[in-house]
Amino acid sequence: MTAVKHLFAHGSFLTANRLLVNPWPGRSGHAGAGVVRDAENTTERISEEIIAPLVKGAVFYVTTAGPRTSWLRSANMPN
Repeated sequence: MTAVKHLFAHGSFLTANRLLVNPWPGRSGHAGAGVVRDAENTTERISEEIIAPLVKGAVFYVTTAGPRTSWLRSANMPN
């Protein structure tokens, strides 16, 4: 349902076969489908053993490795 609403929203970018009528105007995809959503997130948290190395690697890249690769951008830019 949400995909159909997105097709309508992006209709001005489509050259043919666009939706001319807004499906379920003023209603979310969940409301239109009759789905009741819980306020609580149902996705389990990422465990500490997984997220800690990921964050450590990201911080390393941003603070140490990233600045050292700035020359790559300028070297690959066309004149």
